[in-house]
Amino acid sequence: MRYQIRSMSIVFTVIVILLIGHPVSSFAGQTDSDKDGIPDMAEQVLGTNPNNPDTDGDGIGDVADTAPVFAKNPIVNTSTQKGFKIVKALAENNFDPVAKKDTNDHLEITLKNISGADLSGFECYYTIRDIKTNKQEGYFVKLSTLVMKNNQSATVHFDNKKGLNHFGENENSIYHRSENAKLFKLMMSVPGYAPVTVQIKKDKGGTEEAD
Repeated sequence: MRYQIRSMSIVFTVIVILLIGHPVSSFAGQTDSDKDGIPDMAEQVLGTNPNNPDTDGDGIGDVADTAPVFAKNPIVNTSTQKGFKIVKALAENNFDPVAKKDTNDHLEITLKNISGADLSGFECYYTIRDIKTNKQEGYFVKLSTLVMKNNQSATVHFDNKKGLNHFGENENSIYHRSENAKLFKLMMSVPGYAPVTVQIKKDKGGTEEAD
């Protein structure tokens, strides 16, 4: 029963958002990219991801989730053995070394494997806090395609692009929508080795797109 109430609450909120100031006919055939029952236009208002029916990655679909943009950290890893380290972390002023030009602002993490073995099975949890309003979002992502060879480095991009080590992100998050300064707190984890954390400050202003 509680699950049904939560689902109905989110759906009702979406319906109200869509109907305010608009005739019902104007939303006929509205695009729903992730097929979760919430039109993309409503996802923008709600701050949820139009390309992922479970925006925060907590295993509860957005329609049923009472906090669809805040997952609690599910990572349980008590290992103390060092296996990798974070050598660079960016949330702005990104640069594409292949194209040799600036690229759109996005969360970018470069890792170095120091374990003596190949690593796979990475998980990532991060929060974004608006420093002015104190609003916070939290996301959990399984990096199932990330494989790090022994003594090699890899750069992970959360940017919704296709390609090796590129992963999805919420285009409607406060990272993109708020002009205030933001603080990212990120944890990377892989089985058998100690998790690694980092904090990243994003200066005041929205995310910038490269020319």
